[in-house]
Amino acid sequence: MSEQIRAFIAVDLDKPIKNLIADIQNHLSESECLVKWVAPQSAHITLKFLGDIEEQTIPAIKEYLEKASSSIVPTHFDAIRVGAFPNTDFPRIIWLGIEEDGTISQLAEKIEQALVPLGFAKEDRKFTPHITIGRLSSTKNSRKLSQLLQDFPTLKPIKQPFDHVSLYQSTLTSQGPIYERLLRIPFPIKEINIA
Repeated sequence: MSEQIRAFIAVDLDKPIKNLIADIQNHLSESECLVKWVAPQSAHITLKFLGDIEEQTIPAIKEYLEKASSSIVPTHFDAIRVGAFPNTDFPRIIWLGIEEDGTISQLAEKIEQALVPLGFAKEDRKFTPHITIGRLSSTKNSRKLSQLLQDFPTLKPIKQPFDHVSLYQSTLTSQGPIYERLLRIPFPIKEINIA
């Protein structure tokens, strides 16, 4: 039996969005609320969390990801707003919201379907593309954080190309998770430029 690793499938982020995340985190830190911030360089859009998998299944996952991605046309998405789950009145998870043309959601659904034969159960919840940037560890000062979220200035949208999907290994440490990219699956179709 091969070794088990913790893994997930994600959309990578470029430096401009990672810099924006750092700025947002600095601003929200003024609340002095206890938040476990996601390291900006590790931020991503999770398409599917796989949990613990056998290393020997990676080639099969690669094959199914390539099938799921085969009809996806490269596009862009925009980072546009800051919000929280379940809502900004009672924040538990802080996120950076994105605006997309439906391609990311379409790929997430294709991945859900594609991985069923490998034994991965489909998610019950509807996929909502977002970038998790922090998780509250305590409700202390959460009212102040809630106010900062509700009063957060309008973001100037940051455009990001979307032309591949990645498989990551996640190693949990006391300093937070360490992510290592195992696969990068580019979309085979070229981007369509409409003049």
